[in-house]
Amino acid sequence: MGLLRNINENKTAGGPGAIAFWATVGFVLGCGAAHLASLPPGATSAISFTGFGFGIGLGFYAAFGTSDLARVLALPGAVLEQVGELVQ
Repeated sequence: MGLLRNINENKTAGGPGAIAFWATVGFVLGCGAAHLASLPPGATSAISFTGFGFGIGLGFYAAFGTSDLARVLALPGAVLEQVGELVQ
């Protein structure tokens, strides 16, 4: 409940976690798309790192944005950070 309270109080939740989560998602989706299209290795790298770049951008928007959409996009990163704290 503390996570939802922080979001309701307009505090940024899931900053580094959101960036890491969305960068990973972008990279994996880029790799998957390149693999499905059966592209050569050079094009696969370019598509993968383009997806990584879009993921980084989306992660920064999620981490530091103040709109409702940014808050929703920050949730996976906040969950990722909470799991990381539990593991330690």
